[in-house]
Amino acid sequence: MTTGENMSGRYEADRFLPGQLARSKAGHDRNRLYVILEVSGDMLALADGTHRTVETPKLKKKKHVWRMNHIDENLARQLKEGKGFDNGSIVRAIRLFEEKEKVIGG
Repeated sequence: MTTGENMSGRYEADRFLPGQLARSKAGHDRNRLYVILEVSGDMLALADGTHRTVETPKLKKKKHVWRMNHIDENLARQLKEGKGFDNGSIVRAIRLFEEKEKVIGG
């Protein structure tokens, strides 16, 4: 097994995880940031906290989003404590990431 591979031979970089940020590649929501709520096979349940809430998530195939290598600390804590996500935390996580992206020049 090489560095970065898991037992199935897939690279960890290919993994989508709950709490991680993802950006839509195409469609009417192109470039919109979401938080991954759930991963089920090739499908993701996504929420942005305003248009797509935790109660009515957007379902999208993995191939239609870019996985951002970022999980907000607050969302990670909620996951670790077994709490579900709430819309306010999702909105906050997305805003913080967008601010950080502007500073870095993304």
